[in-house]
Amino acid sequence: METQTNPTPKAPKRSLLQWRPKDPKDANIRGSFYAPARDLAYVGPQIIQRAMLTLREELWEPWLKDFLATQNVTEELLVIVEAPQRLAKLVNLVNKEELHNAIDKTAFDKLPAAIQLLFYARIGQVFLAAMWSAVRDVNAPDSDPPATLADIMAMVENQLPESLRQHEQANG
Repeated sequence: METQTNPTPKAPKRSLLQWRPKDPKDANIRGSFYAPARDLAYVGPQIIQRAMLTLREELWEPWLKDFLATQNVTEELLVIVEAPQRLAKLVNLVNKEELHNAIDKTAFDKLPAAIQLLFYARIGQVFLAAMWSAVRDVNAPDSDPPATLADIMAMVENQLPESLRQHEQANG
């Protein structure tokens, strides 16, 4: 199995992200300031913890089993390379190191790409499930999602055809 080193992302400088939602009935009216970073600080570690609980092979979906089999990744290999421990060490460095330094110290980016993708996929799945539940909890049934989600969906819908065109041109 080939180990691939990916460029380490640089974390943004510490800042308090503030957001003021628009009134759905009047775009000129803004709500109170809100700090989504605070919520991420509280739910982020729990999302990662829940994602790590789904690493047992018996919980892998068929598509994931098929993909990991082609990459020779097994639950046993995750134990051998100490993948969960590396991620736990990485998360525990959040207040002590910049992200790129924490990744370097734990060598999480030195794990085979398929193992990294497994972790990122699981974190993404748990995040999506949590977001799904949370949005439904704060909105009336059959209402539109929050404007920020609507904006993201519109952006994806607008950019997707162009991204696909560029991909097709680059890959023939």
